[in-house]
Amino acid sequence: MKILLTGDDGYNSLGTRLLIHFLKDEHELMVAGTSTQQSGVGGGMTLSHGFNWEETMVDGIKALKTEGSPVDAIELTRCYFAKEFKFDLVIAGINWGWNLGNFIISSGTLASATRVIGVGLADRAVVYNWDLPPEFYLMKHSPEENLDQYLSYPGSAAKKIFNLAQQNNFWQAQILNVNFPRKPSAKVKFAYPAAKITDVYEYQYQKMGKAKKGRFVYEGGAIANKHGDQNIDNVAIANGWITITPLRADFLDQKTAELMRGKEFTI
Repeated sequence: MKILLTGDDGYNSLGTRLLIHFLKDEHELMVAGTSTQQSGVGGGMTLSHGFNWEETMVDGIKALKTEGSPVDAIELTRCYFAKEFKFDLVIAGINWGWNLGNFIISSGTLASATRVIGVGLADRAVVYNWDLPPEFYLMKHSPEENLDQYLSYPGSAAKKIFNLAQQNNFWQAQILNVNFPRKPSAKVKFAYPAAKITDVYEYQYQKMGKAKKGRFVYEGGAIANKHGDQNIDNVAIANGWITITPLRADFLDQKTAELMRGKEFTI
């Protein structure tokens, strides 16, 4: 397969390098990513002044790196190739941090994968995320870092999920959002995204009072609730499950769309 690797932790992040390690012998890979850590930027684009970019290599794999956002990296890749070029798949991650519930809208990792589908570079995507403490979210990755401690988990687990998805034709999903629990696990379940993260996580913003003084700081962590619906992604993760959530790039509410198909109004 021709696979594009991307994400928001940087073009040479540990997560991207793990995927290269496990996939390079069987698939044709290319990387498109940001020069620096970009967690939490969502689908933002550098519209006002553009961005610099260059070709480089990551562990022997060709890469396009940009000083812009994760979505900018995808727009660059679309322009880099002729219109008829297409990847068989995009894989985003492995993201150092979870992407659960409706918080995925803030994820540059998921936004970049969705953009690949939107611009026609691929028809389906797999997004990998790893539940880590908050101090890892903005970690600056280095190409000199040793992968050994991550090879069995989450690296090998990501490869096994990939093989299983491939064997099942990716379960006909357009996007698979995969989240690994913090501690190594071999049990996997399909899960619904939580409607509100606050339903299953209690946020502990330690300096919330500063918001009243004109400044807000994201500090503190999130305490997982293990006792909610076990088929919701956050709760399943808290109970040690690897979760897979099928998503669509067009955000369509299929039920309402079918119900209202063809209906017209005058106001």
